[in-house]
Amino acid sequence: MGTMLLVEALLVCVVALPVGRGMWRARGATSRLSKELPGFVLLIFSTLALTGLFWYLVGHEALPLQQLDPFALRYERDCLGGIVLTLEVGVWLTLVVGALGYLLGGLPSMASALLALGGMMGGALCLAAIAGRIPLVGLDVLVLGVGVWLLGLLGVSYIGWRGRTRSISPLAWSWTAFYGLTVLLAFVIGRLGVWLILLPAVLVFCWLLYVYSGLLLPIETAQDHWQAWRSLLTFALGTNFPFYVIEDWHTRDRHEETLPQPRVAGDPYRRFFSGPGIILNDAAHAAVLWDSLQYRVAPPGLNFTRPFEQVFAAVDLRPQLRNATIEAETADGIVTHTLVFMPQRIAMGQQPLQLGASYPYAEDAVLRAVCDNAFLQHHFTRQENLAEEKLEPISWDSLAQMLAPPILREVILARRCDELHESGTARVEIAQEFVRRLREQLAQVGITLVGGGISNIKVPPEIIEQRLASWEAKWQRDIEARMGEEEAEILKKLDPIWMEAQLDVYTELARILKQASDLDLDLDTIALQLVDALGTMPMKQKNVQDLPTFMWMLMRQGRMQEGGDGNEEA
Repeated sequence: MGTMLLVEALLVCVVALPVGRGMWRARGATSRLSKELPGFVLLIFSTLALTGLFWYLVGHEALPLQQLDPFALRYERDCLGGIVLTLEVGVWLTLVVGALGYLLGGLPSMASALLALGGMMGGALCLAAIAGRIPLVGLDVLVLGVGVWLLGLLGVSYIGWRGRTRSISPLAWSWTAFYGLTVLLAFVIGRLGVWLILLPAVLVFCWLLYVYSGLLLPIETAQDHWQAWRSLLTFALGTNFPFYVIEDWHTRDRHEETLPQPRVAGDPYRRFFSGPGIILNDAAHAAVLWDSLQYRVAPPGLNFTRPFEQVFAAVDLRPQLRNATIEAETADGIVTHTLVFMPQRIAMGQQPLQLGASYPYAEDAVLRAVCDNAFLQHHFTRQENLAEEKLEPISWDSLAQMLAPPILREVILARRCDELHESGTARVEIAQEFVRRLREQLAQVGITLVGGGISNIKVPPEIIEQRLASWEAKWQRDIEARMGEEEAEILKKLDPIWMEAQLDVYTELARILKQASDLDLDLDTIALQLVDALGTMPMKQKNVQDLPTFMWMLMRQGRMQEGGDGNEEA
């Protein structure tokens, strides 16, 4: 039987090499040394452990294995049969446990898993040596069976401690189920049940987990499929890295949060039996990951995190509208308030926007916008004899609100208050200059300004009233000056007409006087003709009374005075 176990051990060592190559492909190693190293290390571990074990058993005859038939299809129901079952199952589990350990955590995890398995097998040998000396029939098998089960629990507890699992209950129940199935198959069916049912069942179970992991996540490549399988196993063990689903997480109820919370908590600093984390981004989001040394961008879709990586920022790739009310002074010291609006987005580079695809972005633009800016916001708090300063980095989508105020203040400072409202194009010119300068500065940090503008430039109400009064006085002076110019122009044009009319009047007066002397007319007739002649003269001033009406009034007054004098004489 010892020779048979040695043959099985050598067979395991031979199978270890192709298994190691398969593990290399699953973990995505990049060099030939790393390609051969997993299988070689697993081979050395298996050979040393198993050769030393059987050297002790066969060479020193600690247990009389020579009495057993190596080709027997059933295990003896005694202590020797129990230890043969334990060793035979342990030999083949060396390959499975080593492969799983390497896949879940590399060489350190594989070494820990093989150490736990080797310790359990060594403990089982010691228990078999002790139980073989118990004289009661059946009690030796019970002691060995319970002892091996407890040793298995101790081994999974060691794995849980090394991996810092959330709970060892999944491992403990899995070991108990596997142990019970092994005992049942071994003593009911025999060795064929172990070889043809138990060991294939372990492989089928791992394969089903592999298939199921591909159904849970939207995988695209074989490498992603292996990563999904590792994530599922580590989630079951409780040693997973954090799992994130990044979508529209920054809602009104969570506006104070700077990072999305993980759907499944985890520790990215675990080293043993730990698996990749998951970041599932929707089509409008990307994530920036940081491992304390470098940054990388997790694009929209399914991503797996590496050891020590944490979410540094969640980037919304859609256009973002930001606004701010900016206080600025004009060149003459007038304080203004202006509402500015700034739609922005991460620079797309040369990628076009396509229907049915995720939002395009340039990876270097994301890193510049999120990681390369060194803008901090200072928060000061003061207590008794103690001042505390808290530094908070400004997020990329708030950079426009930080860069806009100094630009607008500089643009408005170059103009006086009256110049802001003198023409209809002043506000348009200010808006164009503001947008141009802001676009240039945002482009340096990987952000594209897709629009922008300003509202009305508001000044205090008392300034408005003062300016209106000043403008009203100015307009009144302009109106009076214009009216004076118009009157002067009219009078200038009337001077020739007036001179011509005077000449006509003088001619008419001469004619009337000559006619009166020739015809011997009475005074009333002469007066009427004189008044009619004077009525043809134009008025030079608008406040002068109409000349014929004025003359008639004088004549009436004269006649009344004559009538009064005649009555007095009578």
